[in-house]
Amino acid sequence: GGRGDSRVELSSVVAPYVSPFSLDILPYEHYLEVRVFDGNHRELIYGPVRIVLNGTIRKGDELLFNYTIPVEELAYRSGRYIAQIDTYRRGLSEDMNLARLSIPFHLSLPDLRLRDLNLKEEPKIRSSNTVIVTLENVGEYPADDFKVGFYVDDALMEERVASLKPGEAVELSFNWTPRRDRAKLTVKADIDQVLPEGRLEDNQVSRLVIIGGGLPRLSPYIIIALTAILAAAALALHGRGWPRRRGNGGTSGR
Repeated sequence: GGRGDSRVELSSVVAPYVSPFSLDILPYEHYLEVRVFDGNHRELIYGPVRIVLNGTIRKGDELLFNYTIPVEELAYRSGRYIAQIDTYRRGLSEDMNLARLSIPFHLSLPDLRLRDLNLKEEPKIRSSNTVIVTLENVGEYPADDFKVGFYVDDALMEERVASLKPGEAVELSFNWTPRRDRAKLTVKADIDQVLPEGRLEDNQVSRLVIIGGGLPRLSPYIIIALTAILAAAALALHGRGWPRRRGNGGTSGR
């Protein structure tokens, strides 16, 4: 499965009141509403979702209620939440809230981060080198069996499977032999997106490598543009004319 298959599972028991005056719960007479709030019970994160009880629950019996919430609905965000389940009975004028169950829970998720992409040696064309990068799990849950890919100019060159405990950091290395004087090196973590992460922007790191140094070569379009600018400047100066210096000759006598 992928990150979209991650879910939070809720369970509760629904049963009729046991008293001489209580009755069976008949189909479609009652329904449940599910909500999820933040840990302070201030912000509604998910819901309300209404679930109608379409079966009979006899007096003295009970129904085990199971409900799953996709982690995507919680924005893949680790932290403390409160699940709230309300039971309602349909009425003629308005529905009656019979019971409320609040279930606090903590959602722990992995969070990968890539940083510090470096080369072991000064890059040279057709000379073997090593690309080194740091990968860490800054989340609260283990990250198991995900793929890490090494790319050169967006082409996949190598991939491997990795696993990290919460707080664990490792140094990965990939072999690379430059073929041209310029290349974009990229390392991506969880290339198949199997982990339920909230932040994906730090799952990759890139670096542009230029071999040989010196000033970057200008493209023909830039050269043509510079030539046109210089020509225009020369024409402007020619149109105004150069300033003439007045001579210092003597004046004729009268």
